[in-house]
Amino acid sequence: MGLLRYGLILGFLAFLAHVIVDKLHSKLPLHFDGHVEKGYENIRTAFEQNFLDGWEAEGASFAVFLKGKKVVDIWGGYADKQAARIWKEGALPYFDTPITEEMARDHNLMRKVIENETPKRPAGQSSGYHLLTYGWLVDQIIRHTDEKHRGVGQFLREEITKSN
Repeated sequence: MGLLRYGLILGFLAFLAHVIVDKLHSKLPLHFDGHVEKGYENIRTAFEQNFLDGWEAEGASFAVFLKGKKVVDIWGGYADKQAARIWKEGALPYFDTPITEEMARDHNLMRKVIENETPKRPAGQSSGYHLLTYGWLVDQIIRHTDEKHRGVGQFLREEITKSN
């Protein structure tokens, strides 16, 4: 019986410590921006709800193109919460070349696409979030630095997640 009581007391103290630490951190106001076309407002609502429900703790952006037209372009939260730097538009590097499913499966072709791209911003003047390009960039770095020239997926399976 004593062990159960000590367990309950310890659980309560852990919960209390969590509440106190949470209260000590400053709560920044939620920030959302962007545009949605008429008929797509529910996407904005769902995006914002992710923040309100605590599923997104930092910052995020989301865009939808339908038949070549941008119908949703929204962002919210903070790029750096500690510095209270809000997430802003225009932080999404991209490829000028439209990427087809077949192209995405061909790492040599993707390397050529990357090599032929030009910077989207002047060097050193701003930074961006590589949502659309990050995976292919990391894949090419690993392929060119790994002695076995493996792609990112194979490298992670064999070197990181494989149990010894």
